[in-house]
Amino acid sequence: MNSAKTLGDLLRNNARDTPEKPALLSGDKCFTWSELDRVVDQWATLLANNGVGLGDVVGGLITKRPEVVVGFLALARLGAVYAPINFKLHPDHIRNQFETGNIKAVFTESQFDGLLKGVLPMLPDPNRIFYLVGAGKYGAIHAGITAEVESILAFPDVDPDLPCYYNYTSGTTGTPKGAVTTHRNLVANAMATTQSMGARDDDVFLGMFSVFAHPHELFHRSLFLGSPFVILDTMSPRVVAAAVERFGVRWMMAVPSFYEMMLDYVRTCPPSKAHDLSSLRVLEAGGAYVGDALLEEMEAQ
Repeated sequence: MNSAKTLGDLLRNNARDTPEKPALLSGDKCFTWSELDRVVDQWATLLANNGVGLGDVVGGLITKRPEVVVGFLALARLGAVYAPINFKLHPDHIRNQFETGNIKAVFTESQFDGLLKGVLPMLPDPNRIFYLVGAGKYGAIHAGITAEVESILAFPDVDPDLPCYYNYTSGTTGTPKGAVTTHRNLVANAMATTQSMGARDDDVFLGMFSVFAHPHELFHRSLFLGSPFVILDTMSPRVVAAAVERFGVRWMMAVPSFYEMMLDYVRTCPPSKAHDLSSLRVLEAGGAYVGDALLEEMEAQ
């Protein structure tokens, strides 16, 4: 059993024990565990060189892409805190999230410059605005320069009871509030769920939840098991079905309405264009009630 207590240690152990095993998979980027560990080190160094350190909170104003995982783990390695930002919220709510979370740095993309403009007074240092692709309107630091960074040889010892991210939630009413989540919380959750539901280290995971809802759900079980995880920014059943076939996805997590969309696609897709979904082993649902009829058809398919 993996005895690591922090996300950074889990990643380091996987890179040591299974360096060439696939880790993070997407449409255009695929990392082994050793590659992911190296890139996370580079990101962590870039962040540290620009003033991000232990306990600092960094917002994630980004879409669902591999950099979400890289950034999350880089912050975890530094003992910093990831705060996912729901870019679909009203700008006033986004500003409130920056204020209440004491967010002083941000991962972002140029497409969100309009939203970013509203929180610039809370981000006084442009070197703490990290664009994912090229320099942006409000800062010159971006992920593309990490290859030029010499990784720090020794990162800080991170206490497993330190926060690693704020899980923003409002239930069904009210202003979203950041529930403090520690390294120990995520490792314990991953261990409990993988053991209770029988997840295996040869499972390939695909999480369909929103990037700003529960970002850890995209990867924390895979990180614990040392198994691959697939990240897609789409709600297209066709694209998801193609990814299941391409990567041999065995474990999916989604809301029931998405499974209904998948079933509709399977029912109506011409045989000549159908994808092989036989690798799927577990379909996990959350966020809403799943009726008997839906369960039965999912199992039948």
